[in-house]
Formats: sequence, C-alpha cells, structure tokens
Amino acid sequence: MTWIGIIGEEFIGPYFFEVNITGRLYAGFLRRIALPRLREVNPDAWWQQDGSPVHGSRKSRANLNSLFPNRWIGRGGPIPWPAKSPDLTVCDYGLWADLKRRVHKRGPPANVEELTRFIEKECRQYPRESIRRATSSMKRRMTLCLRENGGHYQQFLKTRRERDKN
Repeated sequence: MTWIGIIGEEFIGPYFFEVNITGRLYAGFLRRIALPRLREVNPDAWWQQDGSPVHGSRKSRANLNSLFPNRWIGRGGPIPWPAKSPDLTVCDYGLWADLKRRVHKRGPPANVEELTRFIEKECRQYPRESIRRATSSMKRRMTLCLRENGGHYQQFLKTRRERDKN
C-alpha cells in the first residue's frame, strides 16, 4: 500500500506499507511520520481521512485528537465522516490516476523495489501545475457538493473546455 498526502502544491510522501495496515500500524504512522510532517509545513492544517476502519481505531483517533484538536475530519472525529459520502480529496480526483499513468509509462517494473523507485521518482518530478489544477478542480467540487447539501453534484461539473467556451 502506498500513502501520499498533499499540502499546498507538494506531496508528502510517498510512504509504503509492506503489510496489511491495522489501526495500530496506522496510528504509529500518523504519530511518527505523517502528522509531524504536516504540522511542520502548516501548523494550522486540518486532517481529513475517509471512513476506512483503520482510520477510526481508538489509537488513530487519540493521535488526531492530541495533534489536531477539533481540526480533523473522519470516523469518530470532531467532524464525522458522513456515511456514503463522496471522497472529496485532491488525490481521489485526478492525481492518483495521473500518477499511475506516469509510473506505467516507465514500463513494467521487474519487482516491488523497482515499482517503489518508479513511484518515488514520479512523485519528486510531479508538476506543481498539475497539483494546482487538481486543487482548483477540488474546490469546484466542494462548492457544488455544499450547494447540493451533500447530494449528487457531478452532473453540474463542466470540463475546462466547456467552461472556456462560455
């Protein structure tokens, strides 16, 4: 499993897990790696995670409560992750697919270590403009989602080409 965060116009990570992630493993990852890096970049940041069971573990919630008091979104958090809600994250809308495409352009990796190197290299070389575009798209999606009171909003999205015509 690969974890990548985004803050501003840069990636945090990637970080790789070689075993199935448990609540305990995820809590340790939060405490030692992800949250200190995020606080270093932006001490006033909020943390958002989806409804994955490991995200809702007692240890994970305790870490988030101590490091981001009243500033995190997720299962069992001060702002609960709504059931059946869309994943409104920059990574979920465009970046994962684009990063995967870039990694696959390098050809089939010979082994897991080579795949890891491919991913790391593509993350270092990833264009900031692509992150800016994805963030802009995400802001538009969030605005529409709010306008629709959390309901379906995708039918209101227009492509960049359609917006430029108007």
